[in-house]
Parts: sequence; structure tokens; C-alpha cells
Amino acid sequence: MTGTGTILSLTTLCMLFAAGIWVRIRTQKRNPYPPGPKGLPLIGSVLEMNLNEPQLTYAEWGKKYGDIVHTRVLGQDFIIVNSETSARLLADWRSAIYSGRPQSSLFKLVAGASETLPLTLRADAADKYQALYTSKAHNLVKNLRRDGDSSRLDKHLQLYAASLVLEVTYGEKVDDLNDRLVVMARGLNDVLVKEVTTERKTQQNRLRAGVYLAGAETTTSTLQTFILAMLLHPDVQVKAQLEMDTVLGKDVLPTLKDKPRLPYLQAVVYETMRWSPVIPLGLPHAATMDDDYNGYFIPKGRSWSSTSDGQLSPEAKQANSVFFGFGRRVFPGRFFSDNAVWSAVAMMLSTLRFEKAQDTYGNDIAVEPVFTQGVAV
Repeated sequence: MTGTGTILSLTTLCMLFAAGIWVRIRTQKRNPYPPGPKGLPLIGSVLEMNLNEPQLTYAEWGKKYGDIVHTRVLGQDFIIVNSETSARLLADWRSAIYSGRPQSSLFKLVAGASETLPLTLRADAADKYQALYTSKAHNLVKNLRRDGDSSRLDKHLQLYAASLVLEVTYGEKVDDLNDRLVVMARGLNDVLVKEVTTERKTQQNRLRAGVYLAGAETTTSTLQTFILAMLLHPDVQVKAQLEMDTVLGKDVLPTLKDKPRLPYLQAVVYETMRWSPVIPLGLPHAATMDDDYNGYFIPKGRSWSSTSDGQLSPEAKQANSVFFGFGRRVFPGRFFSDNAVWSAVAMMLSTLRFEKAQDTYGNDIAVEPVFTQGVAV
């Protein structure tokens, strides 16, 4: 080896040695990661997870390791927040750090729309759209009563949500699921699955697509869950109907103006959202810089998600407001979504009664509450 080569080799070794010492010193000085499953080399904790319902795994880890859990899956670090208290501290009080999003084209397509959501979906626009909510809820009930085919229930719920969202975002009336706008909006499934790396041509197109995904599909799923809950808990259905009859009168249909006067009905709506939220883990956040929380190190770029807090409702009976998220990333269309669900629920309960189907012998057919997870498109 030449003298020059020897010098270069020694220089390289010294640089590597110095880098190793620097990394070790830096690691020793910082706080440890939050506790969590150790996992296996390369694949991490993936074999320990319920891939169909990961929130169940995260909840179990929360019981074992605490409010803040660190895990590594396929080379990616994740921070799981298992309490509302910690989630609010991170998202509200440290929102400048924890309001980032993971680098993913899927999140840019779906979540990006919320950053420029139109004023029409915000709280101060509720009065403006009261008549529209009521009109669409009337149409939903008329369609359900006229059809009478329970197998088409989902179609009518989809039409209600789609017509409401598309009239607000596009200003066009939709009366059929075969309408070109509905077909185009539902075609977003292909965009997400086949072209997830392609950006929207314009911010307005991305906005409208995101509004449809966040509004129509999630509203439909929530209403499906509500009907399932009424089949499983007929006593709740009776109490909600009795409240409306007592407060409004038996021949009066509810409107959003009656919402403050119907607390039990509002609790039913919130419990429906809490019982089986459409996005149980919410959309993940990402730390925009290194941080320390409760003596634990959370590095920049690490994704974190929040699960339901068992301490809030140990018997799973109390509704809570975490359905719509926290901090800067709280869902800005939550008022629109809440009003859309409330209007449909109130109108259906005031005019319909949900009962289990019966077999040929007149016996109720058992209903098993089974939920599936996936992208709602």
C-alpha cells in the first residue's frame, strides 16, 4: 500500500471512530425511547400486531407499557399515545412540533384537503345550511319508506351523504347514485389505490375530493353503525323517540334548531361515533423536530397515533369528543359532519322504527356486530 493510500485509510478510520463516539455520546445524553415491545430484527413488532384491528393491539400495549408506547415495524418507528390527556398535551400544547404528517402521497390526497377546507363547512355556516340538512334528511326517510327493501339500505344512506356533501362543495343537486358527480367522486378509489403517488392538478380538485372522502363516506359508515346500534339496543331507540315526542310533540319533525333541547339524542349520536369510529386511530401525525416528553425521547419524523382512552369510559358507555382529533389537526369539517349525522339520525328516529328481521317462524334473526377496517372509499 502506498503512503498516500495508508494516510487515506487512517483518515477514514479516524473519521468513523469519531462519528461512532459522537453518536454514542449523543445517545447517552438523550432520554430513552418510550417503553414498548422489543420485536424482532428487521421486521420489528409486526408479528405481534392484529393487522385487521391494530387499535386493539395498541390498547393492549397501553395497558402493559403505559400511556406512551414506542414500537418499530418494518424499519419505521411509531409512537402510540394511549390517553386523551397525553394526546391533548402533545397536539394542543405542543402543536408546533406534533402537527406534521408522515411523508405519504395518500395523506396528501386525503388529509391535505382539510388544510384549505371551505368556510361553508365551518361552525359559523351551520345556520346557512339548516334547511339543506332538513331537506336531505326528509328525502332519506322518504326513500327508505318507499323502497322497503332492507338490502338497499346502504344505497339510500350513501345517496343522503353524497347528495349533501356534493351540493355544498359543487353546488349541484344530486338525486341518484348513478349521477355523474357521484360516480366520479366514488372513482377516487382508483386514484387512491392505483395512482396514490400522483398529485392533484389543482388545490381545488384536491379539496373537493378530500371533502367527499371525509364527508360522504364517513357519514355513511357512521349512519350504518347507528342503525346497527338501534337493532342491538332497542331500549335506546325507544328513549330517544320518547324524548323527541315529549320535547317537540308527536307530529313535529326535528330540525337542527332543536338540537340543544334533545341532549339524549345528541348522546346517542356521539356514542355511535365513539363505539366504532370510522378511523379508530385517526390520521397519524409526525414530529417535526426532536422532543422530550415525560422523560422519553421522541425523534423528528416519527409517526404517532392516538387510540381510544379506556380511562374515559371503562364500561364503553360514555361518548367523548376525541372522534374529531386534536390540536391543529382537529378535523375542521367536524361541525358539518356532526350536523349531517344528527339530522339523519333525528329524522329516522322520528319517523321510523328499526327492528330485527324475522325468519319464517317469526323468530328474530340474530345480529352480530362485526366491523371491518380499511380505507373508506
